[in-house]
Amino acid sequence: MVLTMELKQATKDDALKLFELRNEQEVISQSLNNQPVGWTEHLRWLNETLGSDNRKLFVVQVADEFAGQVRLDKQGDITHISVALTKKYRGKGLGTEAICKVLDRVDNDVIAIIKKKNIASIRVHAKAGFGCDI
Repeated sequence: MVLTMELKQATKDDALKLFELRNEQEVISQSLNNQPVGWTEHLRWLNETLGSDNRKLFVVQVADEFAGQVRLDKQGDITHISVALTKKYRGKGLGTEAICKVLDRVDNDVIAIIKKKNIASIRVHAKAGFGCDI
């Protein structure tokens, strides 16, 4: 089964789905910040993110269903990328597709900081053309 994936700019309407994804146990365990986030803190972060010139947040959708998020954080000449998919959509190739689609919107070097134990994310980024520096 081929899934049709779309990226859209995140909005305040996505707050709950983004919050639920951010606090999924698997996402927490692979995140650089491996602590759950409270609702008030999440809303503050989302408002700052949506108003930022240096951060872009995209929602991954499959058939109008929330499937995850891709975040780009520009710091000087480098952009950091972060990807998280809901459990339902992991392992289906959407991560690689989302990364490739979002890279078309970036005009500088992009890096991903991934935990060594996060083999799935390392593979997804490798398929999207990322190299590995340890």
